[in-house]
Amino acid sequence: MERSPTIFDSAAERALFQELQSRWAPKLQLFAQIPLAKLIRLQPPDERLLRPRHRRYFLSAHVDFTFCWPDGRPLLSVELDGVGGGFSREWQYIPKRVTPDPNRDWKLNFKLRAAARVDYPLIVIAAEETARLDEAESLTILDGIVGQLLSREA
Repeated sequence: MERSPTIFDSAAERALFQELQSRWAPKLQLFAQIPLAKLIRLQPPDERLLRPRHRRYFLSAHVDFTFCWPDGRPLLSVELDGVGGGFSREWQYIPKRVTPDPNRDWKLNFKLRAAARVDYPLIVIAAEETARLDEAESLTILDGIVGQLLSREA
């Protein structure tokens, strides 16, 4: 065993976190690697319906980024799909390429279905959606999504 040098899965994920944090603070707080169970609570009827392996996954799953209001209320969570290059649409994960993880589709769809059940905004984005829209501007498609949700919630 050894101490992990970072909580991020890649240098790109770390750089994106820093960029988003600097852009959205202090209006929103950004957190990395939040447990799914902190965002969505299992109720006793739901617990009984889950198979043991699904419950274990639910309790061990994390999301890459979570935007919260300053008081800690979650606004939006984001899964960055650098490996599969996929995205989500209407609570469904759509992969762009095959990945080494044969369960990747299932894992992302599980998270999306859980979020859909409680109407919590969770999206999967490809790295391309974090690229700058214009050389002169630093805004991305992800910023547009955050801004749109922020304007609806405020």
